[in-house]
Amino acid sequence: GKIEPKAEHFSCMIDLLCRAGLLDEAEELIDKMRNESDGTLVPVYCSLLSAARNYGNVELAERVAGKLERVEVSDSSAHTLLASVYASA
Repeated sequence: GKIEPKAEHFSCMIDLLCRAGLLDEAEELIDKMRNESDGTLVPVYCSLLSAARNYGNVELAERVAGKLERVEVSDSSAHTLLASVYASA
């Protein structure tokens, strides 16, 4: 039978893609998680935001920050990461 991927599978894949510098692919995979709960999306968005900082990708960081706002989460760590992206640019 076919195994349906769970949030944990997506999270692991997104982390691996981020570590490999495949940030666009990681973002696409997160976009496929639309029916996941906000609580599941926040950590993977933060992981991608951190990777954007590490790779100096300000455009991606701004997009991810906007997506975090849309899931209506006020996460201070996300704001701190975005500020760090700007400081590193």
